Amino acid sequence: MTEQQIQSKRIKELEAEGYYVIKLIKTNKNGIPDIIAIPPNCNVIFSEVKTKKGKVSPLQEYRLKELKKHGLIQKYTEADTFYELDEAVIETIEKMPPTRAAKIIQEIQKAIPSLERKNYRSQIIGGVLKGSNPLYFAFRYIYEEQESPYFFQLLEITSDEYLDLYNLNKIFKQ
Repeated sequence: MTEQQIQSKRIKELEAEGYYVIKLIKTNKNGIPDIIAIPPNCNVIFSEVKTKKGKVSPLQEYRLKELKKHGLIQKYTEADTFYELDEAVIETIEKMPPTRAAKIIQEIQKAIPSLERKNYRSQIIGGVLKGSNPLYFAFRYIYEEQESPYFFQLLEITSDEYLDLYNLNKIFKQ
């Protein structure tokens, strides 16, 4: 059997088990495996990036509906909601359980429209992921006029530190 035949067989097996399967051809990360199998209703986020004038193609619309049928989260990202994450923030997020990491990214995306712009000054915003073992966290970021927000530090903080940020109205809105 060729590698392509083995991949095709494996894709069919995974789809029969209910996974949403993607065969990767080229990625932005070298060494990524050939196939991604995503279980239904998990916290994977797919973002379709468009400018304000951009339009979703019929094929993209079909794929987004397909993702929705599998209970997966899909987002349209417009130019005014872009943000940057420093490599240190990405490394911190990658060490988290996937569910927590996805929730933190969702908090960032929800917060961007309400973030204050301050030229030449870093800022801080706190958040909490509720649950039986809550995670209190804070981001340090820079958000200047005519720029996208740049999140350069992600910290785990105490509940007291979170309450200090809460009293200063420097928290992610719930």
